[in-house]
Amino acid sequence: MHINLFRYRESLSSAVQLPRLEYSYADMSDIMSEEMLDIHYSKLHQNYINQYNKIQAQKKMTQLVYTPQTEEEILLLFFLGGHLNHSLFWQSFHPSSSKHTPSKRLSTLLSNSFSEGLLNSILNVVTSNKIRGSGWIWLAYNENTELLYLDITMNQDMLSVPVLLNIDMWEHAYFIQYKVDKIDYINKLYSIINWENASNRLDKILDGDE
Repeated sequence: MHINLFRYRESLSSAVQLPRLEYSYADMSDIMSEEMLDIHYSKLHQNYINQYNKIQAQKKMTQLVYTPQTEEEILLLFFLGGHLNHSLFWQSFHPSSSKHTPSKRLSTLLSNSFSEGLLNSILNVVTSNKIRGSGWIWLAYNENTELLYLDITMNQDMLSVPVLLNIDMWEHAYFIQYKVDKIDYINKLYSIINWENASNRLDKILDGDE
């Protein structure tokens, strides 16, 4: 499933469903405990889906404008964001070491984009408290500079630019296992980034398929 965040709102699905994970709860347990992953995936993500489908069953919206006007549009965009953001999150990490090496194309771009290294750049976002409350960190591509950069969104807002991966910074994503230690959470997640998926997303962007 290829997730194109900034085109979904232009042609809304009448209903969405929970994506299949490419790994088991047990395989991820060192990084995300089975309890935490189950709550996050099968309860919280599923709730975003249920709420989106409930509204769509009644309203049958075909697209969302960039500045929602009605309460139904605001809620639908929130639940759509909750679904799409999480769908990409599940693809952004993988326990298999075979997926932990970026392509040469992506590796070069990472080096050119982050002089202090991507991990340090992510940690700087966290320690500088740029996310106040709940939100997401994104590894995005700037089509003007042709470089990668980090961006943040609050709550379930989505970026309207090409992205390679995201990190869930809502408390439900880490608190059960990591309590308030966001640094440990980031370090552990970084060790299992699915660079294969990120590389494939970059190829689609640069080759004009995104």
